Parts: sequence; structure tokens; C-alpha cells
Amino acid sequence: MTKMNPELRKTLTYVLCLSILGYGINKALFVLPFAFPKIELQIPIELLFIIFSFLSIIILSVVVIMKKKSFDNVGMTFLILTSTKMGIAFFVKKLFLSDENNAFEKINFYGIFVFFLVIETILTIQLLNKKLEK
Repeated sequence: MTKMNPELRKTLTYVLCLSILGYGINKALFVLPFAFPKIELQIPIELLFIIFSFLSIIILSVVVIMKKKSFDNVGMTFLILTSTKMGIAFFVKKLFLSDENNAFEKINFYGIFVFFLVIETILTIQLLNKKLEK
């Protein structure tokens, strides 16, 4: 059995920890009595976090692997994968959230998308800066 790349393990640990933290905060917004009225979501928050966590793990795993193979292509790889993720998110939004009455759910959907985009961007910047420091 091969050992996991320490850089990849650290990156994936960050993604999982931040995903759990983000899920807890988002879920608390729906549980707190004063936060938001009780609404029935078409796409459960849990499913959104699982999907976006999975996509972020894939993106960052590919970025870490690409960093080892060709450091100069890391940025372009990140942009292509993030654009693909954006296309998937847009497709899911159009498929399930096309109704005009669920503006709150659309805001929540894109809020979660942006949350994971920020995580991916920050971790990719850290990966790129490590190479510059050495």
C-alpha cells in the first residue's frame, strides 16, 4: 500500500474540516428559531455539501497531482476544473431550482457554491506559494 502524499492529505483534511464547519453554520441558520422561516428545500443542504465537498476534493487532488507533474500548468488546471464545476452547478440549479418561488434556496445554493470556491482558491494559492518559497 502506498503512502498518501502529505501535501494532498493536508489539503483534503482542510477541505473536510471546512466542509463540516460550513455545514454546521448553514444548518444552524435553519434550526435557530429566529433565523429563517421553516421552508421545504428541494435540494437538501446535506446533499449540496456532499456534492460540493466531493467536487472540491476532486479539484484539489488534481491540482496537487498537477503541481508534482507540471507546476506551470497548475493555474490553468484549476481554472478549467473550476469552470467545469461552475457548469455542473449551473446545470443542477437549472434542473432543480428553476421555480420562481424559491429565491431563498437559490441564494443558499450559490452561497454554498461560493463557500467552496473560496476554499478551493485559498488552498490552491497556498499550494502555489509553497513552490515560490522553496
